[in-house]
Amino acid sequence: LSNVNGILGNSESKDRIERLDPELPTFPQLLQQAGYQTGIVGKWHLPHDPRGFDYSCILPGQGLYFDPDMIENGERKQFKGYVTDIITDLALDYMGGLDKDRPFCLVYQHKGPHRPFTPAPRHKDLYSDKDFPYPETFDDDYSTRLIAEKALDMKFEQSIARDYGDALDGMTEREKKLWLYQRFVKDHYRAMQSIDEGLGRVLDYLEAEGLAENTLVIYTTDNGFYLGEYGWYDKRFMYEPSLRIPFLLRYPKEVDAGQVEERMIMNIDVAP
Repeated sequence: LSNVNGILGNSESKDRIERLDPELPTFPQLLQQAGYQTGIVGKWHLPHDPRGFDYSCILPGQGLYFDPDMIENGERKQFKGYVTDIITDLALDYMGGLDKDRPFCLVYQHKGPHRPFTPAPRHKDLYSDKDFPYPETFDDDYSTRLIAEKALDMKFEQSIARDYGDALDGMTEREKKLWLYQRFVKDHYRAMQSIDEGLGRVLDYLEAEGLAENTLVIYTTDNGFYLGEYGWYDKRFMYEPSLRIPFLLRYPKEVDAGQVEERMIMNIDVAP
C-alpha cells in the first residue's frame, strides 16, 4: 500500500495491511487535483474500490489467467483471452482515448507472473531446449539459517510438487528437486515473456505518439522472488532474492539514460 501514498503504516489500524486509510490522500488523487487524467488497469488486490482514478478496470483479487472477470468503473464483466494481453490492450485503449492537451497518469499492473505460473499459449514451449543453471545455494544445508531451515513450505521438493501432479511419478527425491527447479523457472520466465512484450507495446505507443520524451515511466514490482536460491521458491524470507526489486525510471527530457543510483530506496519513494 505504501506506493500509493508514500507513507509507512498507512492501514487503518497500523498493524494491518488490508485497506488504505481513507483519511490519507493517494498520489492519483493529488494528480487529479492538479488536472491530470488518471487511470488504472490490471491488478488492484485491495478490498475496496480504487480512489483517485477517472477510469479503472481491475481484476477482482488475483484474477484468472484466461478469460478473467474484471471490474470496469464498478461494473463486473468478462474479458476473453490471456490476462496479460488483455491488461496491455486496456492500457493502450485508455491512452488512445485521452485528451491530448492534458497530462495523464496510468497505473498499469499485471497479475503475472503470480503462481501458478501460466504462460500465454504462444510461449508454452519457450526455453524447452535449454537448462537453467542451478544457484550456488541450491543445496544449502541451512547451517547458518536455523530458523529458515523450518520453511518446508518454501522448498521445491516439499511443496511445489503439488503444482505438477503426476509428472513426478517414479522419480527419486533428488530427481524431483532438479526437475521441479527446471520446470518452475522455465514457467516463471514463460509467464514473464508476455509482460515484456506488453511493456514494449506501451513504450512503442509513447514513441509513436511523440510522448516518450516528456513521459516519466516507472517500472517496479511489489516483491522479489526466490528461484532456487537456498533451495527455495516464493518470497517469504528477507534475504536478497526476496528483498531486492527493480526500480527503473525513464524520463528522457530530464534524466540521462544509464545512470545507476546506489542509495537504498523503497516503494514509499514512488509517492514522496
